Amino acid sequence: MNGLNNVSMSQGLESRSSTEDIQDAPNTSIDQDMDECIDLMSKLDLAIEADGPPVHLESGLRLIHSLRSRMAVSRQSRHSKPVPTRYGRPWRPPAMRLEEADRATVDLLFWLGVTFDTLSAAMHKRSLVVSDEDSDIVLNETMQMNGPGCPETTPAFKTESDGLWDGYLFARQQQQVEQAPIRWPCSFEQAATTLCEAAPVKVLLFRRVCRIQTLLTRSARGTKVEEAVRAALDVCNHWDTLYAPFVRDCIQYHDRLPPRVQSWYVCVAGHWYLATLLLADLMEVVDESEMGLQHATEQRNLSAFIAKFRENNCRALSDLAGCACPRQDASLQQSHAFHFAMNEGPLLTDPWTAVLIRAFAKAGVLLLESEALLPCDVDQEDAFRRADDCIKALWFLGRKSDMALAAARILGDALKQRRKSAQDRVNDMSFFLESQLWHDLDGAFAVDCEL
Repeated sequence: MNGLNNVSMSQGLESRSSTEDIQDAPNTSIDQDMDECIDLMSKLDLAIEADGPPVHLESGLRLIHSLRSRMAVSRQSRHSKPVPTRYGRPWRPPAMRLEEADRATVDLLFWLGVTFDTLSAAMHKRSLVVSDEDSDIVLNETMQMNGPGCPETTPAFKTESDGLWDGYLFARQQQQVEQAPIRWPCSFEQAATTLCEAAPVKVLLFRRVCRIQTLLTRSARGTKVEEAVRAALDVCNHWDTLYAPFVRDCIQYHDRLPPRVQSWYVCVAGHWYLATLLLADLMEVVDESEMGLQHATEQRNLSAFIAKFRENNCRALSDLAGCACPRQDASLQQSHAFHFAMNEGPLLTDPWTAVLIRAFAKAGVLLLESEALLPCDVDQEDAFRRADDCIKALWFLGRKSDMALAAARILGDALKQRRKSAQDRVNDMSFFLESQLWHDLDGAFAVDCEL
């Protein structure tokens, strides 16, 4: 009996060790791949993509898209004329018995899914689950329900590169272009309205990024690609006119803001800056691969547009990280407006942590690689300080995500190495200048004693 127990125990230990080996195998392979990576961004990509593609999100999107499509067919069949059968009885296809409240709920879930799909496809560089054409169908139905006499729901423009989805969202913003942007201090209602209006613009920029990604994967060239880039930059200009001043005010007066405004603007602005950095990467691919128009590429290269565009958004992200990280004297902790697990700082209130992780990680890499990726006149010590703010933000997000913790460790080690190498260069230069100075002074005060 003891022999059987010993055998079973040994088998159990063997199976347990084999299971542990299997569980540790992916991490070991990822660590080996990281060691082989020379580029800092490649190491971060491996750490961030360790969880794999968002298959569950995409599966849920397909389900809600299928339900929405069946509802659309049912709505059309309900208004169709009955068809006579051979027995003389009128017949029409069965329709789904759903109340208007149910349909409105499905529509709301569908558009929430479209938003998730847009951000996820841009971040993971994957195809959209809900294409522009499929979402345009819903917009056409919405416009028909509102009626032709409603000018606010009619797109201001429509081109082949822009779906009605983009034009519809952009058209609703045109009325506010002529108005002065909201600045802080203002009432809570004005701040909430501004952030509500800024959120769709953020999603729209991600959609433009997806459009450029799709064109590049289809090997499109010339005018189509350049029009997509220009459309994305139009959204950026629109943001800079209406919403960027308010976001800068929020960063400057962060502790004076109401708690919910603090949380809200950090989520919206953090997502926006990630979209701008993704756009900069795509513009760089377009220019280096010569997939756009030659004169536009030359103009961007001569003005160093991409480098300056990156620098501005990296600075904004680091400023956001500096004020949104938990602090002992932060006003959010004293308000108790959120659950105690998230009440330490607005960074922890974002429900989609992966977006902010990618934003701060990408900004941290660009700041650490500032000599190659940002304008040459960037102060290196200032870049290191800003990168440190992004790393601190990742450390705090590490309370919710192992992905953030891994990214913070990688960037923290890189920051130490960069600072050490920079200090070594300063020491070497000081030693060289000191030795050169003594060499020049050697013999300058010598006295000729020969008679």
